[in-house]
Amino acid sequence: MMSKNRQYDNDYKVQAVKLAKEIDTEKAAKELNVPSNTLYGWVKKAKVGGLDIGLGERNPEDALNIAEENQQLKKKIKAMEKEIKREIIDEIIRIGIQMDQKGMVNAFEGNLSIKDRETGL
Repeated sequence: MMSKNRQYDNDYKVQAVKLAKEIDTEKAAKELNVPSNTLYGWVKKAKVGGLDIGLGERNPEDALNIAEENQQLKKKIKAMEKEIKREIIDEIIRIGIQMDQKGMVNAFEGNLSIKDRETGL
C-alpha cells in the first residue's frame, strides 16, 4: 500500500505541538495518528521559531537564550560598524597620501588658482 502525503494546516500543527509538550511527542503522534518524525519536526520547528505557537509557549530558558544572543549580535554590529568606519578613514588617508605623492593635490589647488585668475574670481 502506498503512503499518501497528508497536508496539515498551521493550526493543526500548533495544537499538535502543544499536545506533544503536554503528554510527550511519541504519545501525541500515536493519539493524533501523525507520523512521529513529522511531529518531531514540528516540535523542532517551534523551538527555533519556525512555527509560531504563541509567545507564552516559549520557556524562560529559550527567552533568556534569545535575549543573550540578541545582546551578542548588537555588540558584534557595533564592533563591525567601528571597523568599517576605521577602514573608511584609513582609505581616505591612503588616497590623500597617494594624491599628494603624485602631486595631484598641488595640481588641483594650482588649477583652482589658474581658473580663478581666468574667471576673475
